[in-house]
Amino acid sequence: MKQIEFISCVLRIIGVWLLINFFDNLASASAIFQQVVAETEVQDKTITALFIFTPVVIAVLIALLLIFLPVQLAKLILPKSVSQGDVVELKRSTLTISGLSILGFYIVSTGLADLVSNALHLMNYNKHGMSESFEYGEVLAYQIATVVELCIGALLIFSSKKIH
Repeated sequence: MKQIEFISCVLRIIGVWLLINFFDNLASASAIFQQVVAETEVQDKTITALFIFTPVVIAVLIALLLIFLPVQLAKLILPKSVSQGDVVELKRSTLTISGLSILGFYIVSTGLADLVSNALHLMNYNKHGMSESFEYGEVLAYQIATVVELCIGALLIFSSKKIH
């Protein structure tokens, strides 16, 4: 198996896993939406739906990207010196590069939905004020943690060849 095929296969597996989780997340988001609408006097249900369903949609888009474009993503990961025909040898360096890159893709793919969700909460706070269950500082801390998480994921993706 070529290195690009090996990494593409694992990226596709992550995409399938995210797609499987999509159905669970969609069911949870639907239940949350129905509960919020039933228990509160929400005047604009569109904004509520946007808050609840946007992270789910982003996660499924990332899953589809990982499923349908794994070769192109694997080309971003592999060093330019590796030719398309190199066969995977189970050396420590190959496994380290692959493992760190795949971990980075996982971190980024799960963190993007959180980034958008936190940004929507902050925009809602600036526009309407925050509800009693959320404080501005708390959501801002979550947003900063998510940005750090995304930076770590990107570092793992693009610097894994230097780390090994």
